[in-house]
Amino acid sequence: MGHAPIKWTAEKDRVIREKHAAGWSHGKIAELIGCGRSAVGERVRRLRCSGPVRDEPRQRVRDLHGPLPLPPGHPLSWGLVAPGVPFPR
Repeated sequence: MGHAPIKWTAEKDRVIREKHAAGWSHGKIAELIGCGRSAVGERVRRLRCSGPVRDEPRQRVRDLHGPLPLPPGHPLSWGLVAPGVPFPR
C-alpha cells in the first residue's frame, strides 16, 4: 500500500536547490516536480540547501507578542489583583 520510492535525479535536485534559494515553499516545489511536500522538505535537508537570503532578519516570537509578562508580586500586577492591599513581604 505504500508509495513507490521517488527517483531523485540531478535535474530534480537542481530545481529544488534553485527554487528553495529563491524562497519557494516546499509545497510549490513539490507541485512543480510531482512529489509530496514532505519529500521535498526531506530532500532539502539531505542536500543541505541554504534558504533565501533575507534583507531583514526574522522577528523573534517574543517580539511578535509584545513585552514579557510582569514577574509575580510586581507592584503593577499586584495592584490589579488586590487593589488597595499591600503586597505581603
